[in-house]
Amino acid sequence: MTRLGRLLAIAAALHVTAGATTAAAQTVMVRNAPPGMTVEALLNDAVVATGTASPEGLVSLEVKLPEPGEMDANIYVDVCEQSRRVAVVDRNKRPAPEPAGCTRRDISGIFWVRRVNTLVVDLGGTQPSMLLVKGSYTPPKPTVEGEEGVEAPGRQAPTGLALFGGTGLGKFRDQFLIACGNVSGCDGNAGGFGYSFGATFWINRWLGAEGGYLKPRAVTAHGGDGFSFDSQFDVDIFTVAAKVGVPAGIARIYGLVGTNYHQSTLTLTETIALATQTFNQQTHGWGWLFGGGTEIWVTPKVALYGEVSLAQTKGKAENGGDGLIDDRLRFIGFGVKVRLSR
Repeated sequence: MTRLGRLLAIAAALHVTAGATTAAAQTVMVRNAPPGMTVEALLNDAVVATGTASPEGLVSLEVKLPEPGEMDANIYVDVCEQSRRVAVVDRNKRPAPEPAGCTRRDISGIFWVRRVNTLVVDLGGTQPSMLLVKGSYTPPKPTVEGEEGVEAPGRQAPTGLALFGGTGLGKFRDQFLIACGNVSGCDGNAGGFGYSFGATFWINRWLGAEGGYLKPRAVTAHGGDGFSFDSQFDVDIFTVAAKVGVPAGIARIYGLVGTNYHQSTLTLTETIALATQTFNQQTHGWGWLFGGGTEIWVTPKVALYGEVSLAQTKGKAENGGDGLIDDRLRFIGFGVKVRLSR
């Protein structure tokens, strides 16, 4: 029993000694020291720890404070050609003279240095500064000069070449009314779903150019009173436009303005009694185009888009007759864009 008690007493003594040694550790962390520079920590006039600054200019030194484990201290930094020295000096003592060839810089103030504190000494400026932290300290991530406070940008709407294709609802302003005239009971459609495809090249995030093809649904009309008729207006539209965009992260809101070239065919079949005759007119010509839309790049290569446009279809008959067309096509489209550029 006596032997067991003796062993327990020895173990307890070792535990208390080890705990006191750990508790007595005072961390001096030096930031923004020249990489590879030797850094020394002094307690009063004695060098108690030495280290080498990392490539980031960081080094941590352990200093053991004497009992009772705390002191009111002045902090000094000696800037030497081959080293940096951080001296923690009791306020009631005079610091040892700086070594030859060193320049001493004091950190203003009297600090209550305790074992639970971390002394963070920053050598980055002309005059060193110190942060007294309770407990451990994790320095912030180093920043690149000139990029302080600049957040890394997120994914943006890309530039370069992209192909697009989609569908949409188109409607002509006048064609159905012209086809029906004053005939009662006229039926048909003034438009419907068509499709479009083409390519867009964004020179930068706000300026681009586009070429495309638009195929609206044919306008049809049929009816009659004492006679019957069937009319169909079919058109192909080729577009060229400049685009101005406003980037908003992965989205881009844009407007477009340009021109279009159309080719149309109007076919009219009339039946009176047993006689049937067919008229055919073809036109072509240039007109204006404008509109706007939004594209959202759901991945770096694929975007969804929606667009509204108004196109003038204007031209004369190809056979030299008196026929002509001067109408407006409203088209609301949506679809997918695929980026080809890297």
